[in-house]
Amino acid sequence: MVKQHQGDCWRRLSHREGPPPVLNLWTRSESGFERTLTRDLEPQIAARDIGRSMAGRERILVIGIGGSSAGAKAILDVVGDSAQRRRLQFLDNLDKELLERSLEGIESAKLGVFVISRSGRTLEVLALLREVYARHPKASYVLISQAVTSPLRQFAQELDWPQLPIPADVGGRFSVFTPVGLAPLAAVGIDVGSLLQGAKDADEAMARTLAVELHHLLARGFNHHLQFLYGDRFRSLGEWWVQLVGESLGKEGQGLFPQWAIGSRDQHSILQLLAEGPRQAVMLFVADEDEHEPPADGPDFGCLGPQGLTELRHVLWYANAKALDDLDRPVSRFLLERTPASVGAWMQTWMRTTADLGQLMGIDAFDQPGVEAGKRVATDLLNRT
Repeated sequence: MVKQHQGDCWRRLSHREGPPPVLNLWTRSESGFERTLTRDLEPQIAARDIGRSMAGRERILVIGIGGSSAGAKAILDVVGDSAQRRRLQFLDNLDKELLERSLEGIESAKLGVFVISRSGRTLEVLALLREVYARHPKASYVLISQAVTSPLRQFAQELDWPQLPIPADVGGRFSVFTPVGLAPLAAVGIDVGSLLQGAKDADEAMARTLAVELHHLLARGFNHHLQFLYGDRFRSLGEWWVQLVGESLGKEGQGLFPQWAIGSRDQHSILQLLAEGPRQAVMLFVADEDEHEPPADGPDFGCLGPQGLTELRHVLWYANAKALDDLDRPVSRFLLERTPASVGAWMQTWMRTTADLGQLMGIDAFDQPGVEAGKRVATDLLNRT
């Protein structure tokens, strides 16, 4: 489902002499995101069923910040059809234009809303819910939260909203295979069963190898990681990956600086920097496995040949990765099928890789003290006013 090809430079720099580092896989196997796929499946079944109960709603809205929306949004953008992507909208920022656009032309009776906050106290979620509820008090609401007591939980209970749990041992950026991701996706008909099966079938050896290789590259000064994603439908997947890696591994003066770019467009903005700039970027070139599509019946211009847009994009994906490898830059190419199972495997692989890399770096990949500090300052400022 996920295929990898390492460049020569990657292979040379990501290996070193001596015994391989010891990874305590028991530690990861006991982490919440791994147990999500093996523990009691009742919450997943409930999430699927509540999601499907929203099938009659013309528009589904997710109010959630960061990991509360990023995973579902990434999956939807990669595997959803145009109707599903129009129907499921994400309020994931404090932006009035986004709010108005998400609610434009919809009646309360035709609107379903998933309100997602692990703590039940996320300021952005509370503020956005206030705006949505004021306009649509008669919409169908579902609360997805971990907190037993919170202002949001109390509000939902008073209004008798259906509620779904977030496991206490699963952080937001690792929560895509909990009700956080499953319920909204099921609401628009995404095959969440295949998504979960793909995650269960993910190649554990690939994740472990990636973690070891990236750790070796980090030790050699390659602390910028770039996913060059060939196709606009991968944009949200890049955003999900940046949060996963940045929030998990940027601690104690250590970390990787994750970035994403879209091919072929961003070849014309950063490829020169990657080729001849500072030698500190690890590059992951990702493309889909779309089938052949014939070009339009237009002029060839003496160079295009019989290739359609997808095949031309693949040519550029391969050519630029190869050119960077020839310039002695660490590059690895990945092919990803645009199916729920393949995307599930891809996301599970990166969650495992991130957890293992944190262990190799000697840091806790599952907390975010820097983020919590910012939340405390914001809360203090609001309390003063």
